Amino acid sequence: MTSNESSKHAGFSAEERAAMKEHAQELKKAARKTSQAEKEAEARQDVLAKIAEMRDSDRVMAERVHAVVTAAAPALAPKL
Repeated sequence: MTSNESSKHAGFSAEERAAMKEHAQELKKAARKTSQAEKEAEARQDVLAKIAEMRDSDRVMAERVHAVVTAAAPALAPKL
């Protein structure tokens, strides 16, 4: 490689870096707009989907545990 070729590929241009920063800020803004209730609903759906993927015997037990915990402690948020 010559010195000209290596200088051409030194990294992103200032315009590209600015565009990446702008995109990152947009993503952060969108993440902040998502309400806590939406996040909890999505987490609940993720847990139920994961339970549905289990083998029959494990799935039945997981559904029971999920129902008991949800009834006994509705303030708890489900997590994978």
